[in-house]
Amino acid sequence: MRKRVGVTKSVRFFIGSLCILGIVTIINNVEYSGSRRYLVNDLGEGKCVWSAPIDDTNITNPGEVERTLIVGFPGVGKRLVWGLVEQLTNRRIGDDWNLGNLGDNVVALKTSYPHPAGNWFTAMNEMYQTVMVIRNPMTTFIDYHNMKKETYPAHNVEEMKQLHKVDQVFKEEAPVDSWYIWRDAAFDRQMDLYGWFIEFYMDNGRRRNNGDGRVYYDSRCTETMVGTCIPKAIIQYEALLDPSLGEGETAKLANVLVNRTGVPLVNESVWDCAYQEVMKKSSFYSLDKRPSSGNEKTYSYKQLGIMRRELDRLIEKYEAPIYHDVPAANQLIEILTDYLININLAFETAWNIHQEENF
Repeated sequence: MRKRVGVTKSVRFFIGSLCILGIVTIINNVEYSGSRRYLVNDLGEGKCVWSAPIDDTNITNPGEVERTLIVGFPGVGKRLVWGLVEQLTNRRIGDDWNLGNLGDNVVALKTSYPHPAGNWFTAMNEMYQTVMVIRNPMTTFIDYHNMKKETYPAHNVEEMKQLHKVDQVFKEEAPVDSWYIWRDAAFDRQMDLYGWFIEFYMDNGRRRNNGDGRVYYDSRCTETMVGTCIPKAIIQYEALLDPSLGEGETAKLANVLVNRTGVPLVNESVWDCAYQEVMKKSSFYSLDKRPSSGNEKTYSYKQLGIMRRELDRLIEKYEAPIYHDVPAANQLIEILTDYLININLAFETAWNIHQEENF
């Protein structure tokens, strides 16, 4: 029987193309209220405060570091996980486009590869292990569209700077009418990419088409990386946003970092405090960054049916005996099953509306 994790909160999803990812990374590195991001400092007895980040990326000979690759479909909330890892390690984290100019001397790095918005940065060759971040596709595509509208007409990071668009991200919700136009044009492609991304990492570099319609495996996962693409853990974004689940999800993340060579980790006694302090930073992680128009954005029953079938397919695949000893597979099944609850409810609503409109 499939198990269900805690009830998922309906949260907005931001997912972007290359230019959008660049903008998010820039936002991560610009100054807020005259100060950079701050990292948690352990005071003992489960208490912590913020302290200035330690930037040791310029060390000439850092020694052996068992680095972690943070992967996720564009917009799934890697930014929040990135922030948590920084709090847990007191070290700054890099990105796959090196927009933070941190190079490859980092304890962790985030990427959207192999999505077209991602990049195989050379530092990824040095990654020792992988963590995947996941989020409900039903909210994924809504915020992807929001960000597309906010950044228009820029097509890359330089144009964003020239048009002064960087500070506009997360501030406006796209009009409902434009959502439906974009939704019907982009849904099939986005849903296909969502499932493909998960399979790429869960199956250690699996790609669907080598140009001749045959499956093949990306050698970067099997030969180039120090470790493997298979995630050590699946981090659910919605769980991080839920106060009743967030500390447990943070512990799941921290346990991947425990005893990794060259990776300093704050004491377990302040893991909960680190999470709580991160979630206080509303300028980064508030659910209300982008004002709501008050109009609900939905999907057709056909689109929700496709979404449901894709998640059912993934669940059935990773329930197979070959994955029983893969911890990430069990975590993935629970999370996707949780998402299906919301999707099924939305499908029933959309189907009833369809019936009323046609009879």
